[in-house]
Amino acid sequence: DGADGADGPLADRRVLVHCWRGGMRSHAIAWLLRHHTPLQPILLEGGYKAYRTWAQAIYGPVPTGKKAVEADVVAATAAMALQGPSPPIVIVGGRTGCGKTKVLLALQEHCKQQVIDLEGLACHKGSSFGWVNNPPQPTPTQFENNVAYHWHHFDPTKPVFVEDEGPNIGSVSTPRGLYQRMRTAPVVVRLLSCMPQRVAILVEDYYSPTARANTPDYDVRMRGAIRGLQKRLGPERVASLLAALDNGDGHSVAQGLLEYYDGRYDRHIQNAGGTGSGGGQRNSCMLDVSTLVSPEPNEMATEEVFDEKMIAERIVAVVQEFFAQQAAPTK
Repeated sequence: DGADGADGPLADRRVLVHCWRGGMRSHAIAWLLRHHTPLQPILLEGGYKAYRTWAQAIYGPVPTGKKAVEADVVAATAAMALQGPSPPIVIVGGRTGCGKTKVLLALQEHCKQQVIDLEGLACHKGSSFGWVNNPPQPTPTQFENNVAYHWHHFDPTKPVFVEDEGPNIGSVSTPRGLYQRMRTAPVVVRLLSCMPQRVAILVEDYYSPTARANTPDYDVRMRGAIRGLQKRLGPERVASLLAALDNGDGHSVAQGLLEYYDGRYDRHIQNAGGTGSGGGQRNSCMLDVSTLVSPEPNEMATEEVFDEKMIAERIVAVVQEFFAQQAAPTK
């Protein structure tokens, strides 16, 4: 009965039909649905294989090499032609705990900028502890599809703000074409914060009662994640972190981990490949933006107030100035 009502389960009668290559199987099912049900089938031309080719090629040039198949290269080139020009990327970077994700969401919601939240789509914050307060991750293929879907809807004349992720976000990978564009983005906004502010953000994100309550087996998994860093931190530092965790001292845990993550991120933001041990030099223009109420960067400050809307407004201002200078005629 609900199928006949405007708000029933079949109110939207469209259904996408596809097989792997878009052949007879999907055409037959679509014919059956069209003639024997109230549904309105929509065929995915070329099948799921063509969709995957499109999803992987949407960010830019087609990778070539020994494994490249001529038909796939042709299909990918056609997909890129349909997509048209891609928007420029602005990277939002900064050391762990400087509030990059909070600022990214403020750029989207408060400043109405184009944003792709890779960590939100991946259901993971990217570090060894990124699973905290997150649902299960999508499959790697579904993650790539979701990112491509969001990218497809961007205005190519306006920049897209992306957090400075690594090649992997938990169990999924940043799409290769997008990652290459992220490493060669024209501008990187580097958030500069102070230690008390960063520790407060990490405690809220990873050790608050809400984070613990929303994470199954929190204590067991947290201890396992800390032990997993023993090769890099050494047994004494790991033992100290575990003791602080057992004592409910999230501030000491956060501060101890920052000492490890800071060095790795400083290498990540600078090198060409974007890994903690990568080489080469990133050629992006680095623009520093303070997260403190006082606009002057000061890592020795004791301020914990974090105003993501204010920071987002600062970022928009410096990025607009950057692109205006790029567009200005040279004398």
